[in-house]
Amino acid sequence: TNIGDFAILGANFNTPGRWATGDVNYDGSVNIGDFSLLAANFNLSAGDAMARGAVPEPASLSLLALAGMGLARRRRA
Repeated sequence: TNIGDFAILGANFNTPGRWATGDVNYDGSVNIGDFSLLAANFNLSAGDAMARGAVPEPASLSLLALAGMGLARRRRA
């Protein structure tokens, strides 16, 4: 995401849109929601976004921990 993406968004702000015209959240219009997403990802590449998305959620880690404890308890019995 770079300044060019903001230029596209600004040129199409408050209009019906699609990805190419700045509708990055796919809600059918170019608005503040799209601006917020661009701002949150400014100067990041697709690889950067993927790296951030690879972190497991705390809930997933909790479920794995519970499953591990259950397996450990089962082996002792």
